[in-house]
Amino acid sequence: MKEQHIYSQIRKLIENLTPFKNLKECEYCKVACKFTTNRAFLFDFEIKNYPRDKLIKIDGRYFIKFSNKKPVYCSYLLIDKNGRKRCSIQQEKPLFCVLAPVTVHGIKSEPFWIFDGECPLSSKKENIENAKELVSKLEKNFDNAMLTELIRIASTIEKNFPFEEKHIVLLKKIELKKK
Repeated sequence: MKEQHIYSQIRKLIENLTPFKNLKECEYCKVACKFTTNRAFLFDFEIKNYPRDKLIKIDGRYFIKFSNKKPVYCSYLLIDKNGRKRCSIQQEKPLFCVLAPVTVHGIKSEPFWIFDGECPLSSKKENIENAKELVSKLEKNFDNAMLTELIRIASTIEKNFPFEEKHIVLLKKIELKKK
């Protein structure tokens, strides 16, 4: 029950802070839920919310499975006959997805917050500044346990899901709070 409460608090925080949730450009995004830098990781307290056949375990971490077809999309993504994409778990999607296009990734064994460079919003300086502000606010609200979890996830993603540098915009290195 405590984990669910933490999850709800974090989700509400992210939803209230993210500057990208209601943008018109995002409504029928052609990039989100596609595997480049994106790999939908789950925090430990989220795992129970998803059927195991929709998950893949890599290095002890759970991720949402992606399709085996090209292009590679999230298994929860619905694509209508006009090519418009919609999330089939919109209200229950993982925190990682709620944060998009901001995510974490390891770069040369260092954990970073990144902005998905394939997102059209990444070309506008204002959006990058908004993302940096979002990350700062999140880190102020995350304790070291949550930051440690993000660092581990960044390492797992780097090791298992390499990317091309053109697909990212660095926002900030993830660091534990000093006591």
